[in-house]
Amino acid sequence: MFNTQFTGVTARLSRFLPLAALALLASCSGGTNLDLQSQRPEIELRVAGSSGLAARDLRLELWQEGEQWSLSLTNPQCLDGESLLVELHFDPAWQVGKASQLADSGFINLLVGDKPGVLALGMIMPEGDSVPQGELLSATLVPSGLEARSASAVPKGDSGLVADLVSDESGVDSLKLNWSYANRADYDQNSEANIADLTPLALRLGQSTTDGEMDEFDSVLDGDGNTEVNLADITPLGINFLNTVSGYRVYMADGPDPQTASSELLQEVQFAESTMEPNTRRVFSMDIALAALVPGRFLYVRPFDSASGEEGNPSNAVEYAALTLVKYRVPPSGEQVISTDLVAAPALVALPAVPALSQSGAPVVVYTTLGGAGSPLLMSYFGEAGWTTQDIGDGGNYANPHLLLLPAEGGNPPEMLVIAYSIEGLKVVERRYALADWSLLGSQDVGTGNGAPTMVSVDMDSSGNLGVAHAYAGAGASVQYSSRDAEGSWNTIPVYGGSDTVGGLSFRFDPGGADPWLIFTHGTIDTSSTLLLDFVMEQGRLSSGSWNVSELPDPDNPLVVDLGFRADNTPQLAITSARDYTISIPTLDPVTLSLLVDVDSLEYNGTSWVSQRAYESTFGVSLGGGFPPSKLVLTLNLASEVMWAKPDELLYNQVGGSVDVNISTQQPEDGSLDTDSQYMKRGATNFYTNSGYYSGSSGRGHSWSSAGGGNPSCAFLRTSSISVSDLLSGEFNAAGELAYWRP
Repeated sequence: MFNTQFTGVTARLSRFLPLAALALLASCSGGTNLDLQSQRPEIELRVAGSSGLAARDLRLELWQEGEQWSLSLTNPQCLDGESLLVELHFDPAWQVGKASQLADSGFINLLVGDKPGVLALGMIMPEGDSVPQGELLSATLVPSGLEARSASAVPKGDSGLVADLVSDESGVDSLKLNWSYANRADYDQNSEANIADLTPLALRLGQSTTDGEMDEFDSVLDGDGNTEVNLADITPLGINFLNTVSGYRVYMADGPDPQTASSELLQEVQFAESTMEPNTRRVFSMDIALAALVPGRFLYVRPFDSASGEEGNPSNAVEYAALTLVKYRVPPSGEQVISTDLVAAPALVALPAVPALSQSGAPVVVYTTLGGAGSPLLMSYFGEAGWTTQDIGDGGNYANPHLLLLPAEGGNPPEMLVIAYSIEGLKVVERRYALADWSLLGSQDVGTGNGAPTMVSVDMDSSGNLGVAHAYAGAGASVQYSSRDAEGSWNTIPVYGGSDTVGGLSFRFDPGGADPWLIFTHGTIDTSSTLLLDFVMEQGRLSSGSWNVSELPDPDNPLVVDLGFRADNTPQLAITSARDYTISIPTLDPVTLSLLVDVDSLEYNGTSWVSQRAYESTFGVSLGGGFPPSKLVLTLNLASEVMWAKPDELLYNQVGGSVDVNISTQQPEDGSLDTDSQYMKRGATNFYTNSGYYSGSSGRGHSWSSAGGGNPSCAFLRTSSISVSDLLSGEFNAAGELAYWRP
């Protein structure tokens, strides 16, 4: 355990003794102190990795004086080194009779010699000074009268007491326990209190645990609990020296007092399974299967030291109460089909834990269906009976629904808000529902445009302010923006107007409180001879009630856009963009098409967007149909859409396969296309690589959500192979069966 901190810098005593003395070395018997005076102690010198002087810089001498052995540790050279952190380990059958630090000019000094089997010296010099030359330590070793055993021990009493154990019962089939690491004087939190813990202490001397700067970490270093990191915190290190926490054991008891209750060991969690963010206290977390728990029992943890076999005092106890049955629950992991109807535009929200209503992460999906008498607005959730579907549109027909969770107010459950296009009303509307039963609480108009909106983008900030961007096609194509004021009324202002086709639209409030963002693409599609796109991407910022719009440079033709923000509030974009490709056809003129569709990720550096290619599409051409060839076989892999699943993690969908083109007519005739969904995660410098996180079916229209910053889940439309002949005959439908996936 010690060597993990001490970087493997160890040396046996024989490395530092004169050659003539090497023949006298003999290892300890490992048993009692019988005839110890006739045996030379074997000593292991361990120097911490953070020590200014290394093992090679020191000289250790050992000689016998009557019935005891004497040792001396010397710095024989005048070397630069502002600290010495050293431990001498030997058989606990020996103990230190007396020990003296001969050079005590350090800014911080610690000498530990009251524990069998170990002698430790720590010296940290004032800034600019070096450890003095000459003898640093002298000591005598005498028999301890103890059996050989480990020098380490589990922290006793309050030194290792866990007092913040909490349980989280929001899981589907497990309960999560969380607690903080407790081992007083283990200042570097590496599981053992040792001489290396002087280093973090020295770096924070004089700091307070209540000044608002690294308070959590300073509380770890405040060994005496007086709210200040000072020299008095050296004393707890001496008292708790070599106290070790190898991990924790989780117990279930039949009463709230672990000291008197009957307890059953459930699980062990090893120290290596804990986590620690920089400048914080180390934390532990463990999932326990509900099948192993008994309602009404109590859970607690005890630290243990594997070397000594000891356990520390029990933590506070938490009661496990059987989970109250709730309406909204988290489905089993994996993929499930919600509806086999032709579904369009699913919108997912992962609910928070709401007392008597929902588990944390329970999915609610709003969508419309096609192919029947109309396109009703539907809601599905997972409950005791599995997936349940409810018509929430009062018999109306809708398109492009979006689902939001409104902030809870006055101790009431949160409400659900749906923004959708009303086909009968020819307008975008707001519909507000009670979470308990989805009864309609209110409805009002959001905004209108010319015709039906081709796309809608909705966002809500942390204060509950709402913004809706909606794009319209046809003559007088436009992008409109609607916002709801403090009185609850909606106001609409124009963003863009023209005759272009809008290819992508994404509106977001800035999480840092800066001006809201709107990214959209628009351009022309030339099908007069082939298929040529000419698209641009524009950025809008809302300031003083109007949108300031400017074109963004992009070498290709940006299409689908999705705007998100990193954890530090840096804006990031995921887009698809089309590139031109020229096909050479025998005996005919070459044909150029805007056919290659790639995926790019962009990050905003404060003045401009920096772009990286996340996925590059491919295209190939071969001849077929015998000789002379009668057809071209086009082999392609093209991106179709992209969206953020969470900050720094995206999913793109691609279409791949082959298309047969008649050479004489230059028209597609047959072929087969498949879809594939690929998850990606950000690496260094905005570079994205494929990830195996998503294991669901290939699909499109993925809507991602997570509760409390956890792992995201999604609702999406499952897809299968696409027949090119069906596509050409108009039998292909963009809708599909609705599925849900969670990790």
